[in-house]
Amino acid sequence: MQLAMDALEQNNWQTLANIASRLPKSLGMEERAADLNVLANAGLSARFGTVSGINGAIAEAQRLNPGRPLYAEAQALIARWRLEQEAVTVLEQAENLASYGNVSSLTAAIAQARSVPTSNPRYADAQRKINDWTNQVQLIEDQPFLDRAVELSRGGRCRRLAAGDRPGPRG
Repeated sequence: MQLAMDALEQNNWQTLANIASRLPKSLGMEERAADLNVLANAGLSARFGTVSGINGAIAEAQRLNPGRPLYAEAQALIARWRLEQEAVTVLEQAENLASYGNVSSLTAAIAQARSVPTSNPRYADAQRKINDWTNQVQLIEDQPFLDRAVELSRGGRCRRLAAGDRPGPRG
């Protein structure tokens, strides 16, 4: 049973499902095993990281009523998944904005993603997206300079300058 509880604490849903399905009925822990199965199925739904997957996980975990052995654990998971659900919704909206690929939409996406609080389980995802979009903005803003550098190098001016051929009067 301790292995199952460890898997639950670590959000290792597949391991939890495997353990819960193999618990012998003779241990007198049928209710606990059933609760573990419910939570494993809920966790497997939530791990997809979509709003519908998280909604399914919440609905599954809500099957555990007060008085069930793992009711408190189910309530803690539901609270966590509700936070994740909020962040996933915000990040999906931000991704839609970013999909336009211009500086103003990427900047709006960054602002949207910054609304995910540090206490949210999806904060790290939000930060990764913010970093990606910030890099895209920098590339877009730097592109004219890069294009000009390429243009100058094709004209041979950079090669002549690098070879020591300085413009201006020679003396």
